[in-house]
Amino acid sequence: MTTFFHGILTIFWYISFFLATVFCATFVIVLALFRFKPSRVFYFARLWGKAGIHFSLSRVRVEGKENIAPNPLVIISNHQSFFDVYTALGFLPIEFKIMSKKEIFDIPLLGRAMKSVEFISIDRSSPRNSAKSLIEAIKVMNKGNNVLIYPEGTRSPDPLHPSKYKAGAFLMAKSGKFTLQPVVVHGTHKIQKPHKYFPIHPSRITIKILPPVYPDSEMHPSNLASPLDESQKLDALQKMILGEFIRMENSEKG
Repeated sequence: MTTFFHGILTIFWYISFFLATVFCATFVIVLALFRFKPSRVFYFARLWGKAGIHFSLSRVRVEGKENIAPNPLVIISNHQSFFDVYTALGFLPIEFKIMSKKEIFDIPLLGRAMKSVEFISIDRSSPRNSAKSLIEAIKVMNKGNNVLIYPEGTRSPDPLHPSKYKAGAFLMAKSGKFTLQPVVVHGTHKIQKPHKYFPIHPSRITIKILPPVYPDSEMHPSNLASPLDESQKLDALQKMILGEFIRMENSEKG
């Protein structure tokens, strides 16, 4: 595809997605204000995610739906692009809350909408504030909600060499013996280059839902009988997700 096409697509995406953000965020705020059912409110969050992907002319395939465990779940996924969030919201067949950095909640309208649906702000300004964010996430899960967290903490510039997982997701899972639900997203890193806003490229995206990690699994932090220590469990979980991502990358290359 030509540079001209990608330039037009990029302009189209930003204008269309801005309008979709205003539309969906407004409905989320209003519906939450009038205490509509969470599933109806989440519909507009899902619509927003689908808009972000469809406007880029990308396609999404979901694999492993049979691996979805019962609520509540700590959903963990690799993080390589802004489009990971749009993909998860739009196409992951689970309703969930998202843990996102505090700065996102400062964006007018969008931040208000995120608070309305109990998305959780992560304040990394100090260990104490980070701990408060985790406590808030655990409270949300104790109501039966699923929570999506990106253990890398931020987008990894090179998806084949991600940042080392942070322990937040493990602490959440351990606190309530919540099941970990690993999810691999492949293809979003090809829509936009890391830390670049132009241009946007259509991509084929795959969501692969891996088998859950139950509390009695060797990799689960609440399993005290496991031969693995906390660091080894975290590394094993990251290797499982990264290994599947590499397999998907090699499969695409043929």
